[in-house]
Amino acid sequence: MVEAQGDVAILSGVGMDAVKMLNPVRPGDVLTIEAWWVDLKRSRSKPGLGFAGIRCKVANQNEEPVIEYDYRYMLAYKGNV
Repeated sequence: MVEAQGDVAILSGVGMDAVKMLNPVRPGDVLTIEAWWVDLKRSRSKPGLGFAGIRCKVANQNEEPVIEYDYRYMLAYKGNV
């Protein structure tokens, strides 16, 4: 298990998709990450498991985008989440 919160645990990262490297990162840059959950799906064959994606956008101190990517996780559920 990587991380747990309440009745949901992240079991493993399963991959990155749609990686876009937009600008270089230089020494001294201050990076800000904006991330949100997307594409939440519960497994049909194993109801205690599911998959979720996180879309991430990283920008430097000038609000210039440096990288955007999607990351997918395998989740475990307890109870009626």
